[in-house]
Amino acid sequence: MKKTKINSLQIIVLSFLILIFYSSCKKNDGGVEIKTYSIYEDIIYPPDSFQIVIRFVSSATFTAKVKFDENAVWEIEKMTAYNSTLWLNRNGSEITEKIYITEKTQIGLEEELFYDVSAKTNLATDSTENNLYIRFIKQNLNYDDFEPKL
Repeated sequence: MKKTKINSLQIIVLSFLILIFYSSCKKNDGGVEIKTYSIYEDIIYPPDSFQIVIRFVSSATFTAKVKFDENAVWEIEKMTAYNSTLWLNRNGSEITEKIYITEKTQIGLEEELFYDVSAKTNLATDSTENNLYIRFIKQNLNYDDFEPKL
C-alpha cells in the first residue's frame, strides 16, 4: 500500500487557492450577496438592496440611470473612492437640483422617473481607488412624510 505524502508546497498552494476563492466573494455587511450594476445599461426596477459600480478610466463624468417602481425612501452610501464627487438628479431635468452625497444620506425618490447617479474623480487612472461602489438600501419609512425628496 502506497502512502501519499502532502508536502508543504501543496499545502501552500491549496491555502492560496482557498484564500483567493473566499476573497473574491463580494458580500455586503449582512453577509448576503447584493446585486451589482454597471453604468452601461439602464437600471430599471432594482431590488430593495443593490449597488452600482463606476470604474473611473478618466476624469470625465460617469452616469448611471436608475428608475424605481414605487415611491420610496432610499439610503444611498458611497462605499469607496471617497475622493470622488457623487451626485443625484432627475434625468433630463435642468431645473432639478443636484443632491451631493459625501458618505451616506437618505432621500425620497419618486416612481417611474429616471434618476442620474453621476460621479467624477480627479485621480490618475492608474490609482488603486478608481472604482466607486454606491450602495442603495430601501428604507422602511413613509415616503409621503419624508423630506428631502428629489
